Amino acid sequence: MTDRIQEIKELIALSAGVSITEVSINDDFEEDLNIDGAEKSRIIAKLEEKYNFEFDEFKTDNFATVSDLVDFVKDNLNEL
Repeated sequence: MTDRIQEIKELIALSAGVSITEVSINDDFEEDLNIDGAEKSRIIAKLEEKYNFEFDEFKTDNFATVSDLVDFVKDNLNEL
């Protein structure tokens, strides 16, 4: 697992109030992590600031899993 994926999972774990070991790449934000749309937006805002790029609002609405978010960051940074 790369450092970038680890950083994303740490941010998600902090937002969900769980240990990073409890965050799986296949976890659903709402069903598995109890992260609602507002909290997901806060996570995305933190990632935008950290990695200095903007998420497409229409695409972020479709992020259901941790993997969806990681893939989007990967596609935009081309380095995961």
